[in-house]
Amino acid sequence: MKERNVGPRIRRLRESRNYTQEYVAQRLNIGATAYGNIERGDVKRITLARWMEIAEILGVHYSEIFGEWDVPGSRGQLPPLQDLTALAEYFRKDKLLLYEILKNYKEIFWKLDEMLQSSNKAIQQMMQMQLDFQQQLLELRR
Repeated sequence: MKERNVGPRIRRLRESRNYTQEYVAQRLNIGATAYGNIERGDVKRITLARWMEIAEILGVHYSEIFGEWDVPGSRGQLPPLQDLTALAEYFRKDKLLLYEILKNYKEIFWKLDEMLQSSNKAIQQMMQMQLDFQQQLLELRR
């Protein structure tokens, strides 16, 4: 979803409440520069959770961050289908990214598990060798 209009809307909402960028950034636990980037639209991806945090700080429903839909008389109605489609596509990309991350973690997990099993076998072999060696020493002492 293109966020070119979202930043100025957030800025207008923030300014209407007499909040500084520093105040909102502090509430979001990010730097003022990072928050300024959000208002300028200089970020590639923002999660829905982050939009909701911003909305909560500004005291609005998160859907208001996306502003009024540019359709006469649409206030309180569903936005145009193309806007909903764009929003769905934006979050679909988040879902695909999360899927890829989880797939990579799964692969790493299996490789680590394989390495641990191999290490356990090597340790067991070493322990058995040590036990055999100690038994041989005991036999020699008799």
